[in-house]
Amino acid sequence: MTLLLLGLLACVGSSSTPGTDTSGTTVETHPAIDPPHHTVQLSVDEALATVEDSLAVGLPDVLELHALYEEVMGHRELGNPGCPTYEDPTSTGPGGNWFDRGCTTDEGWTYFGNAVALHIIGVNPDGYPIDAVGSSASFQITDPDGEVFVGGGGYNLDRLLIGDGRMSLFGTLGGTYSYGAAEGWLKEGVEVSLFFDGELNHMGVGDTPGQLRIDGGVGRAEGQISFRELIIERGETMRLSGQIDLRDPSGCWFHLALEGSERPCGTLSAEGIDDQEACLSDSVLVGLDTLVDSLETM
Repeated sequence: MTLLLLGLLACVGSSSTPGTDTSGTTVETHPAIDPPHHTVQLSVDEALATVEDSLAVGLPDVLELHALYEEVMGHRELGNPGCPTYEDPTSTGPGGNWFDRGCTTDEGWTYFGNAVALHIIGVNPDGYPIDAVGSSASFQITDPDGEVFVGGGGYNLDRLLIGDGRMSLFGTLGGTYSYGAAEGWLKEGVEVSLFFDGELNHMGVGDTPGQLRIDGGVGRAEGQISFRELIIERGETMRLSGQIDLRDPSGCWFHLALEGSERPCGTLSAEGIDDQEACLSDSVLVGLDTLVDSLETM
């Protein structure tokens, strides 16, 4: 994804090195020209505010996205060929594989593109209850009010009940998604590449803290944010550890290394700025709490 590649770029470029030819004769070269040096444009307070504004609308949630997809596909027009055209014309649910160059139902829903999606509820070969969703898609679906649901990419989330109220999960979410009629992170749209894994307490029941790890990045209007082993530990209180990075408009990055304390505090660093202690507001915890609540409900 573009936003992740950007995260690998340094604030300044590298210089070329003069060399010699194969005979060992020195080759006349010109001195390398150092590229312009960039410094961060945001202040520390502005950087923290940008992180909070971005996280305030919530992190992209696979389950929320899949529920929206199923709701929108519930307006499909059944029949043969139907609208949109499903690979299995006898299917009646939202899952399955469809492709259409553009059709409009009697209700006024227009489907263009293609998608395959599934939702599995059952028991895996090892005897554990499983709830799994997945999709790969590239579509534009326009509702009767003219709002467009854009989906391009893929996601999956596997959740297993492994006993004693514990839930194991693994998931990925990548692509570009938006829907103006939605709330939160979907309303403005995001470009996302996230990876989730962890062990949580099913429905919040359990004697040990649940733990969710997030890696990857999210790009939205407020800025580009990436996570390096961001670990959310939720017991009686929530603790955050790992690193959150914010891409400054200059191309440099702010790095917030969280220390796992009861408050979301840590060390903030950036090019040309002295390291300093910084804390995120409790609103960030509320947003992350909402995500964990969603994942624990099965």
